[in-house]
Order: sequence, then structure tokens, then C-alpha cells
Amino acid sequence: MRNRPTVGEIMTKDVLTIGPESSVMRAAKLMASRSVGSIVVVQREKPVGILTERDLLMKIISADL
Repeated sequence: MRNRPTVGEIMTKDVLTIGPESSVMRAAKLMASRSVGSIVVVQREKPVGILTERDLLMKIISADL
């Protein structure tokens, strides 16, 4: 039987974070510069959300950005 990889083996270990007060543009540029599709939003060193490429795309499409 084939051993399947665990989440820990394939996850991104250098997690990108940003504060909730940061601008969307700053977050998008940071994601692009690091070639990642998401960024964890932290407040007081605790994760409070995640911003993804899909989140950005949906805002652009709905013209709310």
C-alpha cells in the first residue's frame, strides 16, 4: 500500500502574514512578490482570517475595490 503524504509534508512552512489594517494593495503586492496565493491575517499575533487570490479576484469582478 502506498504511503500518502501528510499535510505537514506538503504545507507551506514560511507563512506570510499581514495585519487587518493593511491596505489591500499592500497585501496583493506582498503576495505577488512572494509568489503565494494567500496571506494569513493576524491581530495580536493570532490568526483572524485569510486573504486569498480568489477574495481579491471576486472584489475586482464586483468592482468594489
